Amino acid sequence: MCVVEPRLSTFKDKAGTTGSFKFFASVVSASMEFETREPWWNEFLELWSEAREIVEERHAVESQRLEAVEEQNNEIVLSRMRGLINDEQFLSLPTQRAMRAYALEAIPELEEFTDEFVKSEIQTITAKIHARGLKRK
Repeated sequence: MCVVEPRLSTFKDKAGTTGSFKFFASVVSASMEFETREPWWNEFLELWSEAREIVEERHAVESQRLEAVEEQNNEIVLSRMRGLINDEQFLSLPTQRAMRAYALEAIPELEEFTDEFVKSEIQTITAKIHARGLKRK
């Protein structure tokens, strides 16, 4: 956290010391709470909170970036798969099962997708082949 908020390093000498005491007493019908803090503790908590927010924001930004990269990569893989409609060897395959096996060999990244999704895409491609009148050879 000192990398994110360098002012936190001024509290390193406080490591292992107690910055706050909280006392709580409870009886059947009432309770009492008392807290005392060292003067430096409030400043430390404020800086720690700011540093934590920065880390969380950076994490969220990085997560969004990675998600966008993954989505872009998935679109590239799907585009390659859908491009198989122009592959004569793919078109000549007699069954969707054979098409699926061919697609998985030609595009190993498809292993990252669920089996159901790949099957569904193959069915869609097969429907387009029939709709366009492309003949399997």
